[in-house]
Amino acid sequence: MCVCPVTVREANYAEQALSNAGWELRVCPVGKRNRKLNVLAFNMGRLIARNWIGRLKVESCLMQACASNGLLKDDGIEQCRATLASGINAGMRYPYHNISPED
Repeated sequence: MCVCPVTVREANYAEQALSNAGWELRVCPVGKRNRKLNVLAFNMGRLIARNWIGRLKVESCLMQACASNGLLKDDGIEQCRATLASGINAGMRYPYHNISPED
């Protein structure tokens, strides 16, 4: 994990990414929800690795989205937590690139 100071731009980027991820997961159709959770958790893990956003915040948001879309009820809390942890842990092995002021 990077211990570099986090800029406002990086923190804002991560917050918006989490907001978008939560929305994407909430509207995801049955049959694609678990895969979507894994992909979004991976993407957010990359930002967690840079310390741009906290893991607990990401986990909370994505679990709330799982409750909203019915995945939590259908697959159970343990399966959702396992998928979430797997995605985040994998993403943390590939930290997100630096954001330049021009991006």
